[in-house]
Parts: sequence; structure tokens; C-alpha cells
Amino acid sequence: MKTKPKNYSGAFKAKIGLAALVGIKTTAQIGRENQVHPLLVGQWKMIVRERLPELFEPGHHSERAYRSSDKKKIDHLVEAQMAFRSRNRTLLREGWAALAETAHYDANELARLCQLSTRQLQRQFRHHLERSPQDWLNERRMLAARELLRSGLRIKEITFLLGFKQASHFCRQFKLLNDMSPSEFAGSRFPSKCR
Repeated sequence: MKTKPKNYSGAFKAKIGLAALVGIKTTAQIGRENQVHPLLVGQWKMIVRERLPELFEPGHHSERAYRSSDKKKIDHLVEAQMAFRSRNRTLLREGWAALAETAHYDANELARLCQLSTRQLQRQFRHHLERSPQDWLNERRMLAARELLRSGLRIKEITFLLGFKQASHFCRQFKLLNDMSPSEFAGSRFPSKCR
């Protein structure tokens, strides 16, 4: 028995296409949430990308509508969307920060925990943080190292806790990002063997 193709409204297609164009979620995620095949999501995204500029051409009927009393409503919607995106970025950063230690500061493991491919995670990081996941994870790892050094742990213990194989590698990484060795950072408590 053949199933009838679904008929989607123009407003629904525009909403899905715009969500895909914004890029907060992948086409597969959007499709799964809205029960639409990802290929359709991709097609609608392309249509929105191609036709959106037409709305702002001089003389287009939407431009006249924009000039009318609906301007305040449209401005309010744009502000709400910007606030949502800002909040969403904050939530993403907090979520990634919570998973960084669980992932042992490894980008591939973080991608697995986020249920994304490594490439999807890279795209998300480039879009939201303008850097690679591993750069960000290295920074988080060094922030954790600073806190552990302040707590009085020895360098070898910190090396093990943060997943470094050798103390010398930890010391080099720490010095690269902090412009001082872990011993210098911690003060005179530690011997200066990491210089």
C-alpha cells in the first residue's frame, strides 16, 4: 500500500528552512524533531537562502509591509530571536564546560558524549566560539590545572588527573598557555624542574 505524500504549509516550510539556515541544530536534528526527512529540510533551507534576499528588493510587497505599522512587531521578533540565540550560546558553553572533564579533555570523546560527529562538533565550535574544540578543551584543561595547583597538589598528581602521560608534557603545555611553568605559578612550594 502506497502512502500519500504529506502536504506541508508554506509557513511550516519557511520555519524549518530558517531554522536550518540559522545552523543551531543540524538538518538531521531538525528533521527528527519535526518529523520531516532531512533531505526536505535541506531543500527548504536552500529555498529560504535563495529567496530571502528577494524580500528586501525595492518595490517588493513585503518591503511595503515592513514600512507599515508591523515594523514594531517585526523588530520585537528580531530582538527575541537574538536573545534566544545568545541564551542558546550560553547554554551550549555551559553544557560543553560540564562535559569537558568527563571527556578527559579530548575532542573526539566530547563529540561522542554530545552525540555528534567530530566534524559537526567542529562546526558548532567554529560557529559559537570561533575556535576549534581541541583549542577550547586545552584551555579548559589548563584552567583546571591552575585550580589544582592552587589547591596544593603536586605536579605529578595533576599530570595524572588531567590525563597527561608525562609531567614534562604537562609542564610544556602549561607554560605555553600561561607564560610560566607550573612551579612558578604555584610559587616556591614546588621544585622548579619543569622549566
